[in-house]
Amino acid sequence: MFLEEMELTDVQLSAVERVTILACGTSWHSGLVGKFMIEQLARLPVEVDYGSEYRYRGPIVTANTLAVVITQSAKPPTRWRLYARQGVEAP
Repeated sequence: MFLEEMELTDVQLSAVERVTILACGTSWHSGLVGKFMIEQLARLPVEVDYGSEYRYRGPIVTANTLAVVITQSAKPPTRWRLYARQGVEAP
């Protein structure tokens, strides 16, 4: 997904106070690289979590938390957004 496809306004993006990166497997390691880059460049706190464990641990998320999901799935991003908007867990 490219930044142009994100449905965030400049105002929303500037309001972000922290970032959570969700990934599994080797994507998790990519998330760690992203963590270091975001913390250094944007000076925002970043957490990297395993996507498979995230919902079970009761994470603390505020309206100003940006979630970045890294997937190796062959499902197109539009399908994931559809699931999220409907409140349905993706298969």
